[in-house]
Amino acid sequence: MKYTALLIFIVMVATLLSGCTDYGYNFGPIQWNIDLFKGSGNGVDIVSFTTETPTLSPGEEGTFEVKIKNTGSVKATNGFVELLGLDYTWSSSGEEILPNEEKCRHTVRQITLLPKDENTGAQGGEFVCTWNYMAPDTLPIGESTYEPTVRVFYTYETTSVGSVTLVPKEELTNFMEKGGTLKSDVVSQTKSPIKMTLKTRGPVKLVGGKSEFPIEITIENVGGGTVCPDVGKCKRDGGNIWDQLIIDMELPDGLENKDCDFVGKATQISMGKSQILKCNLEITGSVNSVTQKYIRLHSIYGYFNDAKMTIRVKAGV
Repeated sequence: MKYTALLIFIVMVATLLSGCTDYGYNFGPIQWNIDLFKGSGNGVDIVSFTTETPTLSPGEEGTFEVKIKNTGSVKATNGFVELLGLDYTWSSSGEEILPNEEKCRHTVRQITLLPKDENTGAQGGEFVCTWNYMAPDTLPIGESTYEPTVRVFYTYETTSVGSVTLVPKEELTNFMEKGGTLKSDVVSQTKSPIKMTLKTRGPVKLVGGKSEFPIEITIENVGGGTVCPDVGKCKRDGGNIWDQLIIDMELPDGLENKDCDFVGKATQISMGKSQILKCNLEITGSVNSVTQKYIRLHSIYGYFNDAKMTIRVKAGV
């Protein structure tokens, strides 16, 4: 009998400590079923999305909290957050519930997060936004399940510098005859949600008296979220344009853009996907010795990440 009682006690304690709230116990903040798309260490990540009451009674207030952090190498600006998936029945006034912190609201957009300081070791900026919702009080008897989603918006930028090694005319002629490729390297890249990499390809050609060579620019969405040409185009009701950004390319003296028509125009790139852009550059003027030329790719864009949780409302149980 003694061992049976002990076994029952152990089972009860294990059940309560596992996070079960059916008996009205609360063991502090619970990170409840965080879903995908929190970020990837390349921009502003969702560190946590929590609630202290994953199970509510009708009319009971619940508080939601999201903590975000800049894990990239560029300053994040114009940040704001939204909580989606809970309709007007969760609002006592029937109006939109904005975050408690003014900077977090889409009407203000004032979250600014500095990147990690590589010199001092100081971590990237963090911010916390919270909401207070009230569970609907007119629900049928039983359990209703909801899946609120937090969406974090911000402005970020990507800069990538690549080098191309040009050679004198004699060597260039040899390249043309053998179908060779001019040497290229990645000089620097920001740690951003959108990654851009430039490479040269062959062959070098002589067209209309000018030497030209092909390049490839690989665009990758590595941030775990969605890109927009502008953060204002990311919001659901803001005339949203998703999965697009505008790329600028700065060329040095001695190189000209022949047919890189994507420059300054919208380029399509979806979450987790990559795209290769191909075009040609012209070599202008004379090259008397081996020379490195630097090409700068740059884009400023809006971006957002999501995280989701599951909560329950129990009525008459």
